[in-house]
Amino acid sequence: MRRAAAARQEEAARLEARLAGFPTSAAQDAELLGASGPAAPGPTAARVIEFRMLRKRALAHAAEALRVRLGRGGQLAAGGARHEL
Repeated sequence: MRRAAAARQEEAARLEARLAGFPTSAAQDAELLGASGPAAPGPTAARVIEFRMLRKRALAHAAEALRVRLGRGGQLAAGGARHEL
């Protein structure tokens, strides 16, 4: 049991580190997608930003599920908080 809990804890930390490693927050991504005029991303850039947002959401949900299994509730760690969706 302790090994499984330790593995979940390590995986949650790894996922949170990946979230913290993104160059933008989810809010910044949404702002980029909402830009108009010359600041608006082209079609390819928009798809990349959308994919990045989905990846952040998946990582955040997986980390949260692991934390819940560990009994730590659904609170995001400081590094992942800026990526909450």
